[in-house]
Amino acid sequence: MTFIRYPGGGRSQTARWQREEGRWDSRPLAGKPGDDCVLTPNQLDRFVAFCRQVGAEPLLTLNQRTDDVDNLADLVRYLN
Repeated sequence: MTFIRYPGGGRSQTARWQREEGRWDSRPLAGKPGDDCVLTPNQLDRFVAFCRQVGAEPLLTLNQRTDDVDNLADLVRYLN
């Protein structure tokens, strides 16, 4: 089985989910200090669609530095 990780790199550990659209390299609208970038519905939908096209399983990297359980729970709700 093939997995594709998103987001990748060191910035992935501080990426913050938000339902409002924004560029990957923009700061989150409601981020905490240290949040570097955002994950948005459009980005995740495109990533999952790409994985389906190439027959890979999506592997999401979750923010582990800001300790925002509510934000992660909302991401899981969106993905489900």
